[in-house]
Parts: sequence; C-alpha cells; structure tokens
Amino acid sequence: MRYREAYSVSGRQKGSLMSYSASVLRIVLVGCLTIVTVARNGIYESTATLWKSVVERVPDKVRPRQNYAHALVQEGNRTGDARFYWQALEELNAVHSRPGKGPAEMRSLYGETGMAYYSLGMPDEAIRVWKEGLERFPADAQMESNIAFALTDAGRYDEALPHALASRRADPALPEAANTLGILYLNRGEYRLAADQFLQFCQLRPEESHGLWNAALAYERAGDLPRARDLAQQYLAREIGPQQRAEAEAFVRDLGTRLEHQRRGH
Repeated sequence: MRYREAYSVSGRQKGSLMSYSASVLRIVLVGCLTIVTVARNGIYESTATLWKSVVERVPDKVRPRQNYAHALVQEGNRTGDARFYWQALEELNAVHSRPGKGPAEMRSLYGETGMAYYSLGMPDEAIRVWKEGLERFPADAQMESNIAFALTDAGRYDEALPHALASRRADPALPEAANTLGILYLNRGEYRLAADQFLQFCQLRPEESHGLWNAALAYERAGDLPRARDLAQQYLAREIGPQQRAEAEAFVRDLGTRLEHQRRGH
C-alpha cells in the first residue's frame, strides 16, 4: 500500500489549533487508494522478476501480464522509482489490446492503470481511467473510492463528495471510503458527520490508529472536548511516531486546559 502526505503544514499559528488541523489532514489520506486486483498465486504475489519470467513463457496470457504489472506498481511504491510505473503502464496497455478478458480482468485493468497514473503524479489521467471503468462497471465501490480520494487530494471537495457517497452506498464495509468521506465532511464544517465516518473507519480497520486522531479533531471542532480528549488518549495508547506523539500530547494538554477553564466557568 502506498503512503503519501497530501497536505502541507503551512500556515501554523502559535497557540491555535491550526497545527493540529494541518497535521491531521496529512494523516487522514494515508493509504486510502485501493486496487481492484485479480486473484494471485501467493508465490509470485509481489515479485516483479518472477512474474516477468512467467510472461516470457506465456506471452499471450492476460492474467500473468496483469500480475506482472501489479508487481511493477508495488516495486515502484517500494523504491520510488517512476520507471516501474511506466513499465507497468506498458504491460497494462498490452493487456488492454488483447481479446478474451473477463469482467474480473477488466476491473483489475482499470484499477491498476489508474493506480499507475496516480503514482506518476498524473491524477487527472488516473481519474479519467477510473471513470471509464465506472462506465463499464457502474457503482464499483473501489473505483468510486479512488476517484473520491484523488479529487480530495487535489482539493476538489465538491466533485469528490458524490463519489465518496456512492462508494459508501455500494460497499459500506470499504474503510477507505469512510475515511475520505470523513475528510470531506470535515472540510464542509459538518464535524459530527465527519467524526461518525472516522469512527466507522476505526471499526472497519481497527489496526489503523489515525482514525482515532481524526475523530478526536472532528469532535474538538464540534465542541465536544471530553470526547475529543478521550479519543486522543486512545490514539496515544497506540504505537505512533515521535512527531505524532508530541502533537497528540500537546493536543491533550490543550484540551485539558480548556476543559478546566470551562469547569471554572471562564
């Protein structure tokens, strides 16, 4: 899974919550792109070299070539080398020109091609491919989710919202869509709706800690400081990096100070 930071931390203001807002918006888009994949033999799952050897032995077969393209994308993610993404696109274009592809192969083809373009920093091309996929496979939750993510990443929130909602309707169990929808509600000022989506993300993917942090921020903005502090403390109980821990500890201290002022009637 590819990890990337989508928002900058510019505009921090000392003594305000802007730093918490900026940092959480970096975290919320972590790992949200999904790929529609074809079932793979575990031996070859992410090894480009081995899949290349299979393609060389059976060059007319569709599935090995798709698996090779998938492995190339994963190798690009691992190394940051754009050449793997370009090579993946070559393989995917070769698959596209071959007959005999079933629905599963076609769905995977759209998903992988869009992912390769997105990884190359070409989000408009990725969105175009995923939208073409939706024309063939309407209400595909993963492609809707990817479009919503890419549009949100680009700050095109109004365009992203219907795709995020469509993804949630198509597959309520897809965590990526819940996460992206939470971001969109947060940006619209609908903080309790945002918190609800982030908590649903936590239920769907409990091993991911950033949903707790995002929900804490949403509740803080909604004015529910006790709930925000509780969730931030749950986040601190997880294994997180030193920068995230320092920010969360400062957030909890700030919430504690504000709650004490409220208690005293200030």
